[in-house]
Amino acid sequence: MSLREERRFDVEKFRQEFPILNGEQPILYFDNAATSLKPEVVVRTVCDFYHSHTANIHRGAHSLSEITSSKYEDVRSTIARYYDVLPKEIVFTYGVTHGANLLAKSLHLTKNDTVIASELEHHSNILPWTDAEVVLCPIDDNGLIDLNKLRDLLQKKRVRLVAIQQASNVTGVVQPIKQISELVHEYNALLVIDAAQSAPHLLPGPGDIDCDVYLVSGHKMLAPSGTGFMFIKQSVIENLDVGYLGGGAINRVNGVNYELRPAPWRFESGTPNIEGVLGLGAAFNMLTEIKDSGKLYLEQLGGYLEEKLSAIPGVIPIGIDNPDRIKTIFSFTLAKDTVDIDQFAKLLSTTESIMCRSGSLCAHPFFDKVDSKGAIRISAYLYNTKAEIDIMARVIKRLSTFLMG
Repeated sequence: MSLREERRFDVEKFRQEFPILNGEQPILYFDNAATSLKPEVVVRTVCDFYHSHTANIHRGAHSLSEITSSKYEDVRSTIARYYDVLPKEIVFTYGVTHGANLLAKSLHLTKNDTVIASELEHHSNILPWTDAEVVLCPIDDNGLIDLNKLRDLLQKKRVRLVAIQQASNVTGVVQPIKQISELVHEYNALLVIDAAQSAPHLLPGPGDIDCDVYLVSGHKMLAPSGTGFMFIKQSVIENLDVGYLGGGAINRVNGVNYELRPAPWRFESGTPNIEGVLGLGAAFNMLTEIKDSGKLYLEQLGGYLEEKLSAIPGVIPIGIDNPDRIKTIFSFTLAKDTVDIDQFAKLLSTTESIMCRSGSLCAHPFFDKVDSKGAIRISAYLYNTKAEIDIMARVIKRLSTFLMG
């Protein structure tokens, strides 16, 4: 498929590229904050690796290895162009969780170091840093990091890094990255951005915001599972130790001594998810072609989603008071706590084939703060439509009215 950038995003044309949306069993897929659906071009790219050029990369002089190695490195260049950064600043990972753990090992964190996260973080942006002292910065009533409290923590602690989500996986709230960046760098700490939710929604990336590390999961933006990357600023990556060692990361081993390859390859030990990375490249090519019109479409779709779901009696939205948010992420609870949210989500699936997420959304600290057991999360993406939202809203209204009496 070759989608040309158009002034108006053609969602019906876009939907045709997703086999799961065109099967015999219709579904309404609204669990995109967990993972996205995969387009035919990505599936075909992965299959082509198996059918036509299966080989390991950077390890052979034969033609299949050379072809596959070239395709693999082309993906690195594609991502670098997309974000207007250098290819050597892009390190392939298996996703945000793997990238954060890889970075933590490379920094050799100890309990003498402090890492600041926030009360709104996903567990994957808290747990990788626990070799250090992890302090959760409070958020205000709008879900934003309290900048005064952040400054206090930076002044009082030996802070190695500040790790925050650019956009929340619970509320969609977008943090003021420019202000946070200025503050963090004033105290010579590293700023690590978890872009698991913001990157798929085409928010400004590392070429536009002053961060030191930018973590992305490919599976949330049309690519295969087990794919992702982290941008590491050139001035940081050149002075960063390697947390994991093995084949592919070294030029030479002499007994127990070794000579590392230059960045980024020194951070990519072992045989990677080659076919997944090639699929990641196909996904980025697709997103590049609809970047501007797709971003506008998501903003309009999110506004419509919020309007429809907020109007349903008994639906209590979480964190929508801040206008600066990804509105295609809408989490809510029900007015009567006697209704089990997991059972509610299951009923949406079994009765009307509506797929959504329920539970604590890997954000226990946030739900502890608001004294809640969790929420139901509806999350839309580029292939969702207003018509689907209308159907879902009617079903949620009917089901909630029935269950709550």
